[in-house]
Amino acid sequence: MADLMDVYKNLPQTNCKKCGEETCMSFASKLIKGDVALGSCSPLNEKAFSEKKELLEKMVEKSKDALESGHVMDYDLCNGCGNCVVVCPVTPAQGWAGGKDPESEDVVFKVVDGKIQMQNIQKCKRLGDDRNCSLCMDACPFGVIYLV
Repeated sequence: MADLMDVYKNLPQTNCKKCGEETCMSFASKLIKGDVALGSCSPLNEKAFSEKKELLEKMVEKSKDALESGHVMDYDLCNGCGNCVVVCPVTPAQGWAGGKDPESEDVVFKVVDGKIQMQNIQKCKRLGDDRNCSLCMDACPFGVIYLV
């Protein structure tokens, strides 16, 4: 998962302020949100940081497709196991068969035709106070769900 600390660890961590931010941590936070461009960090253009810059470019690229909840979904990797359905705190405690067919439509995830689908993104806990919830991503053995 590319979270704030993953991004920060790949920045120069010099707090040089050349990007216009007071600290590299502040830059990392704004980079994840899309408020600043990676190119704003001029030290990343130095040869010593070329590998880290490549990693950051991949992290930023994934972030572009993020839903408002921070989910980035790679549906091609999904085998329909339903783990994300089962662990999601929004899923009703009863009314699901192995995570694959919740009887309730009031769920965030649902497996349809062997692939996961976002059913009700507005129900996701990440849209509220629990922005740190990552249960769906943690339970996915195939890397379908990526959170930013």
